[in-house]
Amino acid sequence: MTCPGAIAVSDPKLGNYSGPEFCFFLYAPREQELRQLLSRGQGESEAYSFVDTVGRERAAFIKQYFPVERPNRSLYHAMINTLARKG
Repeated sequence: MTCPGAIAVSDPKLGNYSGPEFCFFLYAPREQELRQLLSRGQGESEAYSFVDTVGRERAAFIKQYFPVERPNRSLYHAMINTLARKG
């Protein structure tokens, strides 16, 4: 299985093992990405532009090298929201 734009995990102790791997797609909600950029002092219009540009570039990369739409949930064992919530 190929993990387009995700993290593939297999056991390195097995050498050239070509068996199953586990594919995880890590993501953050768009609002969280924007809040993070704004909290670092980036202007609002620049933050929106950056998040939108990066999203389009990631989708184009995935589509070019792995002929699938991003994110294709059927390709991953788990999709993990990286939004950290306090207490």
